Amino acid sequence: EGAFGEWQQQLLDVLREARATRAVLHLGAVADLLDAGRSAQRDDNVAQLIGPALASREVYAVGEAPPEAWAELERKSPGFARSFAVLRVEAPPREALSKIALALADELSARHEVKITRDAVDACMSLSRRFWPYGAALGTALSFLRRAAAQRAHARAPTRSAGAVVERFAAESGIPEALLRDDLALDPAAVRAALRERVVGQDHAVERVVE
Repeated sequence: EGAFGEWQQQLLDVLREARATRAVLHLGAVADLLDAGRSAQRDDNVAQLIGPALASREVYAVGEAPPEAWAELERKSPGFARSFAVLRVEAPPREALSKIALALADELSARHEVKITRDAVDACMSLSRRFWPYGAALGTALSFLRRAAAQRAHARAPTRSAGAVVERFAAESGIPEALLRDDLALDPAAVRAALRERVVGQDHAVERVVE
């Protein structure tokens, strides 16, 4: 353990506490653990450290992975994959997604004392589905909704509307707000100038994009 770095030692401490308290760890996206912790100097990753504890049932954990990510995990690290009992959960039907999101919005409204409008929930779902297509679509949208509600409460703003959601999404994603809002027309000259600053020697391609 003495040769381990800071994150390795922290993870070992977490595993010790989980053993002692019989806590169930939430690992999030389990496929990402194969790369978490890697560096140019060391090849250690989180999966290598936590895998033996899971396999021996000394520690219990839950995680998630979409089908394609799970298949990749089984291919890259079959031993780590065997540490889990797989429970396949089908995505809710489209009509149920909105009901789930609205129920969470009501809960967050009460908790943070802000009003989350229906159009704000719709904006969360639409933006997440369009620009964050990786992982569980519903989980991604709900996580963003939680962050947006908490930020609004911290700012002491009483309402979370679609416009505020778009503003928050632009801040998190780095995507200009003008590209997220259908009610804002893009200035072709400004788009052309911005692209030419970043794309050299491709004037024809720039014009095609602007058109």
